[in-house]
Amino acid sequence: MPNIGDIIHSQEIGIKQRCLYRWSGCPDCGIERWIRKNCSKDMRCAKCASKNRFNKHYANLRSNGIKFCSSKELSSLSGKKRTMYYDKCSNCGKELWRQKVTLGKLCQQCSAKIDRVERMLGTNNPCWKGGRSICQGYISVHVYSDSPYYAMRNKSTRMVLEHRLIVAQSLGRCLEKWEVVHHKDGNRSNNDIKNLELLPNASSHTPFTMMQSRIYKLERITNELECEIKEAKKRITIIEAENELLKQQLAISV
Repeated sequence: MPNIGDIIHSQEIGIKQRCLYRWSGCPDCGIERWIRKNCSKDMRCAKCASKNRFNKHYANLRSNGIKFCSSKELSSLSGKKRTMYYDKCSNCGKELWRQKVTLGKLCQQCSAKIDRVERMLGTNNPCWKGGRSICQGYISVHVYSDSPYYAMRNKSTRMVLEHRLIVAQSLGRCLEKWEVVHHKDGNRSNNDIKNLELLPNASSHTPFTMMQSRIYKLERITNELECEIKEAKKRITIIEAENELLKQQLAISV
């Protein structure tokens, strides 16, 4: 058995490299083995060097306030021993232990929910009809998450009123919630930029709505009068025809 500090040629111990080896012991565990004479690295054995390296890494984590533990310490986990880190889901805030590669990501529930929503958006949805819909005369269009006007969307339908989107595009910015876009000709589906006017608030739009309601009221009254006139004309023609028949019957009887 060699003594600490003995030097020997590599070929004597079956190593092909031609160099000198020194018998040395690990300063931590005391295991003795041959190492190269001119080796300037740590004198620890591979196991102790790895343990020392991990101890330094864990010390840095503790100094940064990062919580971690071994997977063996968690009763819910089994199998290969791993280092688990304490983390929170960035979406729902759920606390969980996870591996280093998954730090900062969503939990399984949030990830599955978001993936399911993304898969059903736009053309991937079986109910997709071109991204346009009409409600009460107003046209709404679908906008994607990468659009600069995505903040103007309705959160439930993910759609934007087309006349507001056209004005926002002409201004190069998103419209505020209190800003109102007025249709000059009263046709809600005519979204030509020349037919649209941006008003600062709803109170400035009130006179236009009052005038529009009066116009609709007058149109309704005129339509009702036209229908009554048509009905009166029909009754008059029927009465005239009946009079003619009575005249003919009286002439025949006389």
